[in-house]
Amino acid sequence: MPDVFSLYVSALSSIAPLVMCGGIGFIWGKSTLRFDIAFISTLVTLVGVPALIFHTLYTTEIDTVALFDIGLSTVVALAITAALCAVVLKLCKMSIRANMQLVAFPNSGNLGLPLSTLAFGSIGLSAALVFFAICTFIHNTLGVRTLTDKQSSSKGTQFIVISAALIAIAAKSLSVPVPEWTLNGLGLIGSITVPLMLFSLGY
Repeated sequence: MPDVFSLYVSALSSIAPLVMCGGIGFIWGKSTLRFDIAFISTLVTLVGVPALIFHTLYTTEIDTVALFDIGLSTVVALAITAALCAVVLKLCKMSIRANMQLVAFPNSGNLGLPLSTLAFGSIGLSAALVFFAICTFIHNTLGVRTLTDKQSSSKGTQFIVISAALIAIAAKSLSVPVPEWTLNGLGLIGSITVPLMLFSLGY
């Protein structure tokens, strides 16, 4: 029994920072203080996420082969999930086209990145970022084709995210030197990403 209790205490301690950040966003949303969700989303997507991805994947202890394995596993997992979801939607007599985006793609950003970081540290973040980059790319390319003609994704977003990941992995595998000040700058910029994602989620 004590071991089980310790496990729960450890788990709660791991997610406490996540709850704190999301809680601030929630309280902010209940107040009269201004929160420009459109600006925050754009800043995170176009600046924070690419910086975080490049810095993390370039400096990660995970080797390039393992990163590609994670990427391939992500594609296979998404394909299997989409197929299973399509079958379930069909059996439930629900529109596959209208619901595929909701059931087939996980929240790998706002929840996935901080949870992976808190639970597994920098290694977990590295793996989660590969998963996130591929999910974002597929979500905004193949995924949006399931939507109606009136809906669309953010232009260029999918290419910015996946490009940051591919460039970082290529630079790491080829041992391309990146100045320390550049890595430090990218690390500083990327550090805003997860907190702002959680603030937005709470908001």
